[in-house]
Amino acid sequence: MARKTKQDQPDPSDSSATPRATTPEPSSDANTQEPSSDINDPATPPATSEELSSRIEWIRKVSKFKPFDLRAANENNVHAVAEFQIKGTVASTFLRSTPNKFSHTLVLNIDPAEVDKVKELVKTCPAFVPEEDFRWPFTGTEAKFTSRSNLNGDFINTWDGRKMSDIQNVTERNKLPAQQIEVGSNVVVEYTIVPYLGRKATDKDEGFSAGCSLELLSVGLLSDDEGNKHGGIRFDFDSPNKKRRTR
Repeated sequence: MARKTKQDQPDPSDSSATPRATTPEPSSDANTQEPSSDINDPATPPATSEELSSRIEWIRKVSKFKPFDLRAANENNVHAVAEFQIKGTVASTFLRSTPNKFSHTLVLNIDPAEVDKVKELVKTCPAFVPEEDFRWPFTGTEAKFTSRSNLNGDFINTWDGRKMSDIQNVTERNKLPAQQIEVGSNVVVEYTIVPYLGRKATDKDEGFSAGCSLELLSVGLLSDDEGNKHGGIRFDFDSPNKKRRTR
């Protein structure tokens, strides 16, 4: 099972600890070492939304659905939960241990096109009901990722990708304390999509609409507010404001 730092052991309660998939995104130059945009094979061209949805089978467990990759089966022909990757800038982070915590939460500012891609995929799930007020994990371009794993401690699957030449190589991922994932950091997130059914209101229960959540699996730091950047190159994003322009 592929996860997430080279020092971590798989969590037996984590049913999504399976081969990774990535949200389809535009092709990039091979020298930039961007994450692959395909589900299984990094060498294949990026998948379109239509191609991606054709590989996904939504399987219901109680009131939730999880996406399974029809192309990813092990030697026993057992299919894996599809995982995805996305890059963004941290808008807020609650990955530290807190008493009575309901979940670990990370909010990213992401490309609007990525929001649309996730929505298009979720609309293929039986949980999606277009005529109802479907609950999305997005506010504008901010995406909310949550995990209920290890709530008595910090979120454990945080790793340092700043000096990695290939962030897909999980054996080279070094653990990073959760507190180093700060607001303003550029990160790559591994996650899976979990649509859920709504519940009708009763005299004793207000009920709720159907929706989906983004289950957080790992967070890799690509750059921080000190300019430490993926690939070992330093960038100062605030340099235009620091440069002297008058006498």
